[in-house]
Amino acid sequence: MGVIVNINLSSLIKYQQDVIVGEVYFSYGNNVFPKIKKVNWIDYIVDVLIDWNQAFEKIKNNSDETTFQLSFFDGPFKADVVNKNGLLKFQFVQTKQGTIISMTECECDLIEFEKSLKAATKELLIELEKRNWISKHTEELSHYITV
Repeated sequence: MGVIVNINLSSLIKYQQDVIVGEVYFSYGNNVFPKIKKVNWIDYIVDVLIDWNQAFEKIKNNSDETTFQLSFFDGPFKADVVNKNGLLKFQFVQTKQGTIISMTECECDLIEFEKSLKAATKELLIELEKRNWISKHTEELSHYITV
């Protein structure tokens, strides 16, 4: 089962000082994470993708079963990821006041996940360029992909 990074381009909003927010989430099988009951839940999408790309570079180059974290900036959500010889083991975790209230697990091929992360990153950068929403953050994100 693959883990896919999803973004919703129609949800993008730009605030002052080049802060860009939008929907970003994982899907795997028939599941999505985070499962948000709140309509139009958004996060700092550029910052999230920078963080995930940085973490992925470490994950990709480390197969000794070290746990890395793919975090969301808004809300108590994270994905803990372990690379075991090219097979990524994901734990999707939601906490409340430091206590785990929800956790699901799945596995994904490292190359499949990399393709999904890079595709989502590229899709976002193309859209931001169309809107002329270029900033230091978007330039930092562009280092992880060729548009």
